[in-house]
Amino acid sequence: MDCPDGMPALINAKVSGFYPSLNGGFALDFAEHLRSVFHGVRLAFSAGTMPRVIAGEQRAPRPYAAGGATLGIALGGK
Repeated sequence: MDCPDGMPALINAKVSGFYPSLNGGFALDFAEHLRSVFHGVRLAFSAGTMPRVIAGEQRAPRPYAAGGATLGIALGGK
């Protein structure tokens, strides 16, 4: 996280450790039969842990989660 008072401070620090993560996705191809360039939606997610550095010292890892959606456009014949 950046410093809250304007310009972020640059701090030299070393981080080491094991930080597992998981990525996954799910696709819905429900519009394949339509005569349109739209063929479906793909949803993706990720979760895991990331290192934390506070005042130049490594602290306990912090969990994170993220998600998103992708619109796939297919052109051409089958």
